[in-house]
Amino acid sequence: MGLFHAQGAKRGAKRGARHAAESTRQAALSLATEADHAEIAGWAHEMRAWFALTAGDYRGVIAAARAGAETAAHHSVAGQLAAQEAKAWARLGDRRQVEVAVDKGRRMLES
Repeated sequence: MGLFHAQGAKRGAKRGARHAAESTRQAALSLATEADHAEIAGWAHEMRAWFALTAGDYRGVIAAARAGAETAAHHSVAGQLAAQEAKAWARLGDRRQVEVAVDKGRRMLES
């Protein structure tokens, strides 16, 4: 299971196969945890954030993005997680938190 499989699960969610996509996401997170693979774990959290975003669960997006950023702070997925968090804050109407999330993402990408 790898990034391409995880991205395939994400596309599956777009087609309405949320249950299968969530099962794949959970399997990816479990395997990443067992293998101590922070980047794959980060992508599994990013998928959870994206699923929450498309469902309108903006607090869920923030929780998933922060969990993923904590897990995979030194991997490229951290920038995507910060972007997901910023989108959620924007939809909640909190401009200051959008700026904080964007700055966090910028710092992660620059390090």
